[in-house]
Amino acid sequence: MGFLALINNEAELASTLCHEFGHYYSNHIYKDFKKTTKNKVLKSFIRSQSLLGGLLIAQDQSNYRKDQERQADTFSFNFFTKNGYSPESIVETFTHFQKISSKHKNLYKYRSPLIYFSTHPTNEERINNALLAFKNNSVVGKKFLVDSVSFSSIKKRAVDETIYLLFEKLQYEECLEMAYLQYLYEPNDEFYLFFITECLRRQFLIEDNYATEFFITSNYKYLMPTPNDLAQKPVFLKGKYSKKLSDKNFSKSIFANYKNSIYSLSQSDLNKIKAKELITNDTLEFLFNEDAFYYFSSKIKDSSCVFNLQRMLFGDSLIVNCEPDSNRSELENDNLRTISTYKTLKDNIGNYKKAPVILLDINLLTKRSAMVNDAQLRDEIYDSYIDAASTYSSDVIDTKNKFNFRESNRIKNMDNFMEALGLKKMFSQSSTKVNFLSIFPEFSSEIDNFKYRKLVFLELTGFGVNSYETRSRSMNNDRWIARIFVIDLVNKKTQVFVTKSDMFDFRSREIKFTSILNQCLRIVKE
Repeated sequence: MGFLALINNEAELASTLCHEFGHYYSNHIYKDFKKTTKNKVLKSFIRSQSLLGGLLIAQDQSNYRKDQERQADTFSFNFFTKNGYSPESIVETFTHFQKISSKHKNLYKYRSPLIYFSTHPTNEERINNALLAFKNNSVVGKKFLVDSVSFSSIKKRAVDETIYLLFEKLQYEECLEMAYLQYLYEPNDEFYLFFITECLRRQFLIEDNYATEFFITSNYKYLMPTPNDLAQKPVFLKGKYSKKLSDKNFSKSIFANYKNSIYSLSQSDLNKIKAKELITNDTLEFLFNEDAFYYFSSKIKDSSCVFNLQRMLFGDSLIVNCEPDSNRSELENDNLRTISTYKTLKDNIGNYKKAPVILLDINLLTKRSAMVNDAQLRDEIYDSYIDAASTYSSDVIDTKNKFNFRESNRIKNMDNFMEALGLKKMFSQSSTKVNFLSIFPEFSSEIDNFKYRKLVFLELTGFGVNSYETRSRSMNNDRWIARIFVIDLVNKKTQVFVTKSDMFDFRSREIKFTSILNQCLRIVKE
């Protein structure tokens, strides 16, 4: 969906489908299987406990995969030569990927992957290979062979769904950035206005100093507006809370950075923008998130049902004529249902008794604190945890986590979200006041449905763990530490508890996990 939102024409879509079909045509899946089996034999000699052995295997696999990617690219070059699509579109597709890669590397939170895990050639190499393939070939192709109108419609839907999915996955920075770009072109569309204001609202509650950070651009390390962009500095600043306008803070603002790697807008793109007040150089509407929030909030219509959820969370009067209706958008109906369950929850949550224990993550470390990346071992340990959890009654501790599909996916994203946005700092040994449901009201329905008074997130870390192939299956002499993150929905507070099982005592993992779950049970009953 994100890919469809990115590309510009049918030929770019064809170039990627062609590449993937090239993998199938070249039988790469079967060849991968044979290569992996061969490496398993090699592992029995080198042993993955040896760092050098592990790197040699990983590097060998990486080089092999890169060759397969080159073969699939060549397949698409040959297809385009014969079938009427524009060869330039292959280069344009790789250029899109190159821009995304450069943009992500410029994020403050970017973490570079280890080089030996790379499975694709660099974008620069792929662009050069495509240019070389068509250098002496007078192929003239088209960007559309089927239907340009349908493609535009599909792309528009893909953009909207990507914004929605980013929000569902709790990726608020990316959601905000994408919704703002669409707002520039369609400032009267409440869909984009909702996600801009709601992403800002939630990050105010989560991140320290977020209000005074630069709108969107504060996520990036290096911003390089051109001298011409800087020359467009406006005469004065409208923003009530922004600092005094200067060359320095203007250069860090979104207004000076439309044309660089954040959005890469051409002059033609800028000419199509309808929110002219956000690109003209007479007045700067805002610099920082706080001013941006007030600016976009001022655009909300008093009669709009889309924003009723925000009104409720701010303690404002609700629009009374808002009821779920087949004529309303999915977003409106979602928000209206949330309002209803949130109100019910507010009145009844004090009587609830249960808590789900949600397994966020399993970290595996050797005696020397090196990470163990062993999927088979992780599965076995997860099964051990499930065996231990199955003995508990769901009257108080609910280890089955009966969330619906959407809530389950949000839960799965919660660990990355807690880490990425620093939500774990909300937890400390002493309790911290946090109204969790005011940040994530969409959890209201499941919390009310299953009568949860607390949410318990469990992070297990095993020390002294051997890989699956090198350990004795009868040995359970690993040591486990659990961080138990507790959200008290009744008292609106959070707290973390650190616990551990006995070290190297040869008891089964199920017994150790039972000990940890017993501590969860005591915490829930408090």
